[in-house]
Amino acid sequence: RHVEALIGEALEHDIDVVVLGEGEITIRELLSAWENSRDLSDIRGIAFLKDGNVYETEKRPLIHDFDMLPLPDFSLMRYAKIKLYPIARTRGCNYNCEFCAVKDKARCGSPESMMNQVRHLVETRGARRFFEASDHFGANRKEAVEFCRLLAEHQKKYGIKLKMTVQTRITDAKYPDFLEAMRQANIYN
Repeated sequence: RHVEALIGEALEHDIDVVVLGEGEITIRELLSAWENSRDLSDIRGIAFLKDGNVYETEKRPLIHDFDMLPLPDFSLMRYAKIKLYPIARTRGCNYNCEFCAVKDKARCGSPESMMNQVRHLVETRGARRFFEASDHFGANRKEAVEFCRLLAEHQKKYGIKLKMTVQTRITDAKYPDFLEAMRQANIYN
């Protein structure tokens, strides 16, 4: 999202289009427009140069149903040696920290959906280490604890040890049940 602060500069330096906000739906529409030689003006959530001026289309609504998104296909990264697989359950953050670029309210996918991401990567890539890339893992503490329980159960059931790093707030340390659930699931900061 940092490019959103310098849209004009990006477009003046050989960037054709800047995707504003979340890109999953926007990029699919953008590729289809390019493939079919359609005008870009109807695609929400982009900026581009039009007649030499920066043109921003209508803002695209944020995604709330993360289950509709496909799982990332890491097989496309054939030569990459991935040691830490990124997964995510939450976008946005309920805090409005002055120093942070994340200003959207937290939107959380289900704990089961995040566990499906982990299962998929364990089964298809042999993944054992993960980085939960949400801006605030504990944004919905109840669901975060449920995910920890699911992750701990999965490790016990299959006799494997998975490690995960998350981003959370120091204020979450006042919830011993949350910290214990993270410890049981091999989640560390």
